Amino acid sequence: LAIEKNRLVSSMTKRDREMKSIKQIGSMLAASTFEMDEVLRNTMDMIQTLMNVEAGSLLLLEDDELRFKVAFNSRMPVNILETLRIRLGQGIAGYCAACGESLVVNNTTESKHFSQYFDEQTRFKTRNALCVPLISHGKVLGVLEVLNKETGEFNDNDMQLLQSIATSVSIALENSKLYHETLSMAEQERGIRKMFQKFVPKEVV
Repeated sequence: LAIEKNRLVSSMTKRDREMKSIKQIGSMLAASTFEMDEVLRNTMDMIQTLMNVEAGSLLLLEDDELRFKVAFNSRMPVNILETLRIRLGQGIAGYCAACGESLVVNNTTESKHFSQYFDEQTRFKTRNALCVPLISHGKVLGVLEVLNKETGEFNDNDMQLLQSIATSVSIALENSKLYHETLSMAEQERGIRKMFQKFVPKEVV
């Protein structure tokens, strides 16, 4: 009975920590209009600690390819990832982006979705993976992927946790895009107004 009680308390404590982290990440992303890159890096750092994983990345979809936006890896420099591109449908991340569905692979050697491409390019060894899509208004923006859970296998709780974070990231990315589009439109409008004022008498303007 005591063992079961301790297990329950430990589980509740872990869940409480996860919920607090999700709330903290959500608040951080909600205020991230200006320094999006820095906030995304901080978010990935929190994911690494929270989920106890060896590596992770946020990839954005551009022209039917995924490119690495932010990444962490405890065993290799992440700047090597800047040149890599992943096609839609290629590997776990490519499948997740193409289908818009989360995917858990706890044994890459037995998965039809796993591709050796990433490991061959980086000399990294992927044992297991969890990947969730970043979706806004029904459109896939990219994916969040974590690799090599340090203790045990990825489970449904891990998936739900990463999906919750992905939701906040998707909203922040869309808000940032809209913000910068609005700034661009305002700048264009100012340019047109200045040009208009050059050719129109002041009393008309």
